[in-house]
Amino acid sequence: MVLARVLLLLCLLAVAGCCRKKSEAEPARGEAAGAAPEEEKALPPGAVSRFFPADGTGGFKRAVAVEVKGYTEMQFVRGKDKLTLTITDTREDPSAKAKFKSQAAQVDGYPYANLAGIKSALLVKDRFQLTVQSTSVNEEERKSWFRRFDIASMP
Repeated sequence: MVLARVLLLLCLLAVAGCCRKKSEAEPARGEAAGAAPEEEKALPPGAVSRFFPADGTGGFKRAVAVEVKGYTEMQFVRGKDKLTLTITDTREDPSAKAKFKSQAAQVDGYPYANLAGIKSALLVKDRFQLTVQSTSVNEEERKSWFRRFDIASMP
């Protein structure tokens, strides 16, 4: 009987320990103590959606495909033509900037890379990687889509 009470007490203590609230002094799981200041953090999900071309641009219907911290992907569809446009906040994924180090090409003064023949990338303000991917448009048309983003409003 005593053994049963001891086991019950241990189980209750274990459950209570798992359910305790995180104190303000403890960093969130996966968050390092002394994390980056607010201005150095990636933008939250949905914050970059306003920089994408508007629905109806060029006759294309726009739909959000993915929105997570530091990354948003949208599909633009017009008949059989489909484009995938993305914005990556490199503060969340610094490796996204690496491909631009060896690129001399630019679009409107921003580093540009043609990737795999169907995807183009632009590094804006040394922070945001924009991509345009499509099998139905050529490289020059993909470049023209970068001018449809609201780059001037990006932080």
